[in-house]
Amino acid sequence: MTRPPGQEPPDELWRSHDASEYRASSPDTLASGTHSGGTDELQEDDGEDGVLFRASTARSLNRQSERLDDEMLASETLHEAHEAHHKSEEHKVQLASQKAVPLVETQWFATIMATVVLTNSVVIGLELELKDVAPAVFSITNNGFLLIYMCEIFLRFLARGLPAIKDPLTCLDIALVLLTFVERMAAGASMARSLPSIRLLRLLRLIRAFKSMSKSKELIVLLGGTSKAARTLLWTILFLFSIVWTAGACTRQVIGRSPVWNGSTNPLQEFEPFSTFDNREYFGNIWMSFLTMFQVVTNAQWADHVGRPVVFKYPGLAVFFAFFLLMTTFGLVTCIVSNIVQDSLESSRAFEKALKEIERENRRLSGLRARRLLLLIDEDGDGELSLTDLEKALENEEFVEILRLLEVPVMNAENLMRLFDRVGRGQVSFTELVEGITSMLEDINPKDYTKLALWSDSLMKRMEMLEQRCNFLADMVVDLRRQIEECFNCLALFIDSRENTELYYRALRAIRSAPPPVPVDIRVALGLETKKEKLTENEAEALMNFARRYIAPKQHSKKRVLQDDSDGSP
Repeated sequence: MTRPPGQEPPDELWRSHDASEYRASSPDTLASGTHSGGTDELQEDDGEDGVLFRASTARSLNRQSERLDDEMLASETLHEAHEAHHKSEEHKVQLASQKAVPLVETQWFATIMATVVLTNSVVIGLELELKDVAPAVFSITNNGFLLIYMCEIFLRFLARGLPAIKDPLTCLDIALVLLTFVERMAAGASMARSLPSIRLLRLLRLIRAFKSMSKSKELIVLLGGTSKAARTLLWTILFLFSIVWTAGACTRQVIGRSPVWNGSTNPLQEFEPFSTFDNREYFGNIWMSFLTMFQVVTNAQWADHVGRPVVFKYPGLAVFFAFFLLMTTFGLVTCIVSNIVQDSLESSRAFEKALKEIERENRRLSGLRARRLLLLIDEDGDGELSLTDLEKALENEEFVEILRLLEVPVMNAENLMRLFDRVGRGQVSFTELVEGITSMLEDINPKDYTKLALWSDSLMKRMEMLEQRCNFLADMVVDLRRQIEECFNCLALFIDSRENTELYYRALRAIRSAPPPVPVDIRVALGLETKKEKLTENEAEALMNFARRYIAPKQHSKKRVLQDDSDGSP
């Protein structure tokens, strides 16, 4: 690792300068007058100028050394402050994550109290039915439950103080405890019989237990969907009430005041089918009409009791009832179900998003822990980790445990460097490493896995095609090698024949280009003086003929035949 400027230790600072400057700046050297440059003039000159020069040089070097010491001290202070800042940040994170939770706010306490409330509700039901059988048992049981509730209220005030009264469920507990004492004081009154039933309101305290069960995905989705569906259900009820009320008013006027039915129930009296239908029983006033139309919405046996008698007398009302059913039963109720399902899906998505946020926060806290460990491992404080530093970091069990917690796929220093060193510097900074290991699984979704599977399949097919082409090229290379070897063999044979051919034609060319041979007389060869004789024409011609025969026998023979023919010899 390389230390940033201004953070070198004293030895490295002095080594970074020239050795001659260091020797010149030493007090012993100045005192003895032996400067590194071989300053003989300073040794010879012991006068006032030499003393002043050495004194000024010593002062300047002292100021330089003081300035370097100040810079080194400032850099070390800055580095210590940087480490202290990270340690304080990590300490705050640990305090925030390890903050003490009151006993009454823990999940296990809420679960125990929810069990107590459910048990108390069962006991209240048994008490209403079997009070005369074992009154003493129920009295002792109720006293035990009362003591538990009083202890819980005391613990809540002890943990929160007076602000605990702002919790509606705490106020409900106080009211129910006071109601228990009122019940005992009013045991002989007429209203005392209904007081145990009021204690069942304590079941509302189960909401507190449900809220504390934050790890149950199904329960949280159910509560969230119910809270959202309540608003949708409220508007649906208002809309349904208006439709049913309007339909009830219509049927009260049309059916309730109709004189068609006599309302007789005498079996001996002759009557037409459905003539015993009493319209005043179902449509006598607006409230009866409203209840009858609500019965139509719920499909509670309205066809035989209401629908058929009415449609028998008024066939046109069949269209009215059909339209009413389509709007209410098949319209609004279906919308309620679809909205509830949609709200449940949205609650599930919100819960998954919240879980991802919690997981992201946990990964961030783990990243801060990893950063603190890396700061302790980084000796020079430059914020960069080399391969050696990563190997040293992987020797720390706590750092390895953090990597396993963050689901880092590799536990090798070389692989970690290759994974997070994107530019190939051979070093990775704290920021790159921590952000890399904390955000490794954030951007992955099911679509990415699908794309990765498709890409892997495509890559495998391309590799198979490439392998086939490589095999084909390998076969072609073998054939090409065989052909090249045959070519070399042919070239070797051709070279031998070519050399022989060149020698033959070279000799023939030399013979053809050579001058005709001149006969040498023996006397000339021996150096004897001879009288030059003039050759006759026939001798010269014979010599030329010899040369022609020597050069081209075939041409000479042809020429001889032509010459004989020209002479006219028989």
